Amino acid sequence: MSVFNPSNAPASPPERRAASDCGCDGSVGFPGSAAYILFDLDGTLTDPKEGITRCVQYALSKFGIQAECDALTNFIGPPLEESFGRFYGLSPADSKKAVGYYRERFTDVGIFENGVIDGIPELLLALTSAGAVLALATSKPQVFAARILEKYN
Repeated sequence: MSVFNPSNAPASPPERRAASDCGCDGSVGFPGSAAYILFDLDGTLTDPKEGITRCVQYALSKFGIQAECDALTNFIGPPLEESFGRFYGLSPADSKKAVGYYRERFTDVGIFENGVIDGIPELLLALTSAGAVLALATSKPQVFAARILEKYN
């Protein structure tokens, strides 16, 4: 297992694949006891690219920085405050302000500029039907994660 370190982060997220591409026959079973399965939200259950990159673009514009959304995919995953400093050289104080601007747009607009990754609803149904207990882990604030989960049921 490797530990994420922002200094060795890839320039862009890995290629997205449908959940149905897992290479299994679709049958799931947990004999003897329930399985506890932890999922990440962004990039695992949902594709957040549009919402995250547009919100980063909005935040950067407040500092006079223009960036194309496709150049901002490196913001998906790592903590925002660190990313603004690392990728655009913002000071810690300005990085904190940038996160505020990001959330200003994300709260009502960006939060719903995402979609469930193909095959995920069927996968989650199969897992819960087989007795798995599912949970979510995300660096996203809980209030935002809850709203996204509610939207997609």
